[in-house]
Amino acid sequence: MREPWVNVRLLIQTPAVWGPAAGAGALLLWAWRQDRRDEPPVRWAQVTEALAGAVCLALLAWLFRGGQFPWTEGDWREEWIFFTAWAQALHAGNLPYYLGTAMQGTERYLANLQTPMMPYVVALAWMSVNAFVLLHMALVYGAGFLGVVALRRELSLGFFPWTLFLLLFTLNGHIVSHLSVGHLPWIAYFLVPWVLVSAVRISRGDRSWRTVTMCAAAFAGMILVGGWHVFVWSLLFMTFACLLPLARVRLLIWIGVITALLAAVRLVPAVATFGTGANTFISGYPSLVSLLASLAGEPVRDARLDPWELEAYVGYAGLFLLCLGAIPFRHAGRRYLNGLLVPTCVLVVLSLGNVYGDTLFRLPGLVSERVTTRLIILPILWLGLAGVVRLDSWWRDARMSWPVAVPVLLGAWFFALQLILRAQVWRPHVGTTEALPLEVLKAGPVEPLYLWAFWCGAAVSMVSAIVVAWLVATRASTYSPSGTGPTRASRY
Repeated sequence: MREPWVNVRLLIQTPAVWGPAAGAGALLLWAWRQDRRDEPPVRWAQVTEALAGAVCLALLAWLFRGGQFPWTEGDWREEWIFFTAWAQALHAGNLPYYLGTAMQGTERYLANLQTPMMPYVVALAWMSVNAFVLLHMALVYGAGFLGVVALRRELSLGFFPWTLFLLLFTLNGHIVSHLSVGHLPWIAYFLVPWVLVSAVRISRGDRSWRTVTMCAAAFAGMILVGGWHVFVWSLLFMTFACLLPLARVRLLIWIGVITALLAAVRLVPAVATFGTGANTFISGYPSLVSLLASLAGEPVRDARLDPWELEAYVGYAGLFLLCLGAIPFRHAGRRYLNGLLVPTCVLVVLSLGNVYGDTLFRLPGLVSERVTTRLIILPILWLGLAGVVRLDSWWRDARMSWPVAVPVLLGAWFFALQLILRAQVWRPHVGTTEALPLEVLKAGPVEPLYLWAFWCGAAVSMVSAIVVAWLVATRASTYSPSGTGPTRASRY
């Protein structure tokens, strides 16, 4: 009961959060105002979506103090080397084949699955690393935000419930803590909404090429920006979402094949270097109580895990939203969503203790996940989305009532305030680029196997991208991978 007053006191005592708190409150108020219209014009819907995206980008800019990253600390220094390697190579008119020191077990830069390899990395030839990373984050977030918009339209959500999910997606403790300690491959997390869009459509019976390639493109994008971990979690979620009925397994196979072809430029050098991989498993959440504490309070510390590996904060209001999402839908029009509770429950179980280490850890590719507390972010996002879907059905009747709307608006702002105050705790301080290396590459001949693996993979990726684009353009509405013909969702 004291929690709201504690948060209000913290708000008053922390001027740094006044702007974000005011922006989140204004966005929620605007979304509520739009929901009060029976049928808002399309242009106002687009304005509201654009405003929401701008506010959330501003929140990210606030979190990282406008791009003043602390490069000299912890994993930030490693990321500095990764981005500087591209800048150095581009200035020399070459590619960053070898780092001066081994990272993640290899000096082969292009075989390291945590290095950035997106097409616009060429901008580092004329941009500073600080400016580029901010641009990179904004571009990937923008792509993911379009996925959140697609979810709103796919599920016919009102703006107010949708805004709650958007704030949860942007400021939950998992993504805030990992990015704040320099885990920049986690930027790939912002592409997860497209995986959720694909999962929703497949659960509804969609077997179109467009849905399959959408999911594969999101997976390939995660791999290209260095987010192998995020890709593995998302792949596990989609795998368990497609296991039943068995007809969906064919879709999963197609998604895997297209992903491998699109991301061959990353995967072929990695396989040539690491083979099937080797690792040492650490742990997941020590117990279910520890997981619940991480969601709504202070995580129970564990000597094996760093604080950010336990962080999954959504606050009390967020936990309530997740609990709503865990209740199966009974309405016929929403019952198909219940199938996604299966991958959600599986990932929750795998995030606990040594469950993953005793089951999936030894499989090729999956051996990379030695800390399985990270798996919890997919269940958080899905339960949060399912929670706002359930909230939306109630909100449509209650939104016009002032006695109901006022406490709901205050509760929503309290939810946003809790996320912002927790983000302030993790917010990195102002950094500097002084005394950081500018020459990080090793010169010398490139090993033939490595060279051929990269360029053959690049050729496969480029050809695959062209073929997939052509297939989507010509067959998306007339052909499906399962051979069953067009589906209801083919028009999307």
